[in-house]
Amino acid sequence: LLRLLYLAESRGGKENGFGLAECCQNLPVTAYPSSASTLHFEYYAESSDEKPVKKTTNTIIAIHIDNVDRIPNKNPSQIMEDLIEKYTVPDDKQMQLFTHIR
Repeated sequence: LLRLLYLAESRGGKENGFGLAECCQNLPVTAYPSSASTLHFEYYAESSDEKPVKKTTNTIIAIHIDNVDRIPNKNPSQIMEDLIEKYTVPDDKQMQLFTHIR
C-alpha cells in the first residue's frame, strides 16, 4: 500500500503547473516547469549503533539534484543505484526515493 501512496504523491501540484495528469502526457520537456526535473529527497539517518542510546540525534539527510533528467548516460535505475551507494538510503525509503527519481 505504501508503494501506491508514493506513486500518488504530489508532483508539484496544479497550482505549480505540474499535476499528476500533466506528468502522464507526452509533452516536450520544455512544457514542464523547471521544478519538475529537480530531485529533492530528505530522510532521517539511521543510527549504526546496535546499543540503545538514551539521547538520540535526528540527523536529516538531504539529497538534492537539479536537472536530474540531464544526467548523462544514466537511466533512473542507475541514478538510484548511485544514490543508494553514496547516501546509504535505508531499505524502507528506497521505493519512495525511486518514485521521486522517475
